[in-house]
Amino acid sequence: MGNSLVDKSIKGASWSLISTIGININKLVPLMILSRLLDKADFGIMGTAIVIISFVELFVFIGVGPAIIQKKVLSQKDISTGFSISLVMGLAIGVILFMISGIVASFFESKELIDVLKFLSLIFLLHSITMVSESLLMKEMRFKELSYINLIASFTSNLGVSVLLAYLGFGYWSIVIGYFSQAVIKGFFLFHKTYKVLGFGIDRESMNSIFSYGGGITVSRVFTHFALNGDNFLVAKLMGIESLGLYSRAYNLMKIPSSFYGTVIDTVLFPSMSSVQDELPKLSRAMLRIQTVIALLGMVLGGFLLVFSEEVVLILLGAKWVELTPIVQIMGIGVFFRTGQKSLGTISRTKAAIKELIFIKFIFAALVVSATILGSNYSLEYVALGILVANIFHFILLSNLGLGLVKTTWWKFFQAHIPGLIYATATTLMLWIISIPMKIMNCSPILILLVGVMTHVMVSILVYFLNSKFHFLPKELQWWLDKFLKKRKKLNRNS
Repeated sequence: MGNSLVDKSIKGASWSLISTIGININKLVPLMILSRLLDKADFGIMGTAIVIISFVELFVFIGVGPAIIQKKVLSQKDISTGFSISLVMGLAIGVILFMISGIVASFFESKELIDVLKFLSLIFLLHSITMVSESLLMKEMRFKELSYINLIASFTSNLGVSVLLAYLGFGYWSIVIGYFSQAVIKGFFLFHKTYKVLGFGIDRESMNSIFSYGGGITVSRVFTHFALNGDNFLVAKLMGIESLGLYSRAYNLMKIPSSFYGTVIDTVLFPSMSSVQDELPKLSRAMLRIQTVIALLGMVLGGFLLVFSEEVVLILLGAKWVELTPIVQIMGIGVFFRTGQKSLGTISRTKAAIKELIFIKFIFAALVVSATILGSNYSLEYVALGILVANIFHFILLSNLGLGLVKTTWWKFFQAHIPGLIYATATTLMLWIISIPMKIMNCSPILILLVGVMTHVMVSILVYFLNSKFHFLPKELQWWLDKFLKKRKKLNRNS
């Protein structure tokens, strides 16, 4: 990527990261509170509803958003066509879900789901109105505005609605209404930003273009949905709503670190990479640089969770969820693979390798479904282990596709992961040794976790100062460090 695009991408990544951090803090704090106010069944009901809503939503958009972002030259006809298609589909599918909510609820043997699904069927109309607006802001790299919108919507709905209603005794409805209110608030601000360019009308050429690219993306996302949510769906059906309530707590907890990096990568890199999709050397360098930092952050976090999973569960969720500890350990190992899939998938979408991506997603979905069915015969731990294996295979398949698209080698790809692997292995071993006597002495979970975090910080500072003298960091990691230092110096001068 050219210097201007690199700077723009890094600036966008900074705002997207700020937004993601803010949103996840706004998720984490309510998660800590709600886990102490609600029970497994409450989370299970909402977890099942989310799986259903997110799956049905795939057919509302038909890949319109990605098609708008990916298109190099976007006309007013394209915008009006995309908006009209989304609006019609949102209204139609919302009505259909409202009518069949009883059938869906009976499938999961949960009467409570009927009213929940009827209420949430309204959300499709909201999302269909604002989806094009969000895609336009992303295409124009207006990430600062998106960050503010996401933060306001997340903060208001999670802390201002869900927690308050849960405290007042609304049970699972506190999460349902909070989820809906977030869509309302976000939709209002997004529509306000772009309503002047939105319009009605369908142009045949624009529609064919959207369906040609977006249709393939939709099929890919259907398989992706089964791959990412198939375990939740099957756990609810095969092991019960309460089991999903338990499993979803660990699942949602592990989604937070993945979204710290993965959402930023997907939100920022797809628009920026799409603008240089024909320049293979730039795409190749970008891919290796991204994988270097993902390996470092993902592997280090995975090792940290492997050692301190019990403390994390006790502090964030409370003592009644301590049985989640082994599941969090297993899912923690998968953080790197889940995050790495984001950047690799971005490369595939940038190069419009939709057919290949669909095939890989199909295999991934099949692995997830098979692993969940097999694991459900034993325990949730076996389900989590099977999903980890499926994620590893998915990562390998996406890596092979991405390397072929940007014309680089497996050896270079492996080299990009070596620094993260070495550092994560060393720090994990160090933390494990430090934690043993503290756990034997029954130290406070907060103290144990604090010592672990401070150890990581001190080791990182030591590596930084040693590198400034001996310059041993690989070039891809050094590139990120130089960019960060350059950005910090610029901020200091401005201040």
